[in-house]
Amino acid sequence: MGRFVGLLRGAGVEVVADVRSLPFSAFAGQFDRVPLRRSLEGAGLDYVFLGRELGGRPAEAEMYDEQGRVRYDAVAATARFEAGLARLVAGARRYRVALMCSEEDPAECHRSLLVGEALRRAGLPVSLRHIRAGPQPEQLRIVDPGEAVLWRSARSVSPGTPLQASSAS
Repeated sequence: MGRFVGLLRGAGVEVVADVRSLPFSAFAGQFDRVPLRRSLEGAGLDYVFLGRELGGRPAEAEMYDEQGRVRYDAVAATARFEAGLARLVAGARRYRVALMCSEEDPAECHRSLLVGEALRRAGLPVSLRHIRAGPQPEQLRIVDPGEAVLWRSARSVSPGTPLQASSAS
């Protein structure tokens, strides 16, 4: 946990917004919701859970396509997502916020593919960076406005799909 907190502090993070639909780790129990919140608060960082609003694994079957990929267009159109995004933006106006989920690779993560893209589409002036254990945080590229892409998850994450380790394992 010390390394994680060090990365957050190194990036100037004040608040961790947990956007995991299922706020637990099958591989590292210290990242389960309650122990994580306690550790972060003990280190002087705030924690907020936004997984219900901004999570990448919605409970509703209609949010998935036939391949089990999340339809981000459908998710982003829900009142709960809009409320979560508004809450995130309000927090980001006052604090430096880090979004946390289970996926390490930003190319497959709903932090960038859903939340970041929704922020971009809304025209909000935000700078997204992916914090990694390297010398500098990597600038995160959001989908180019000129690209024609399906707005959905990079892989199947339907409720019937077994959980996988992130690419950091």
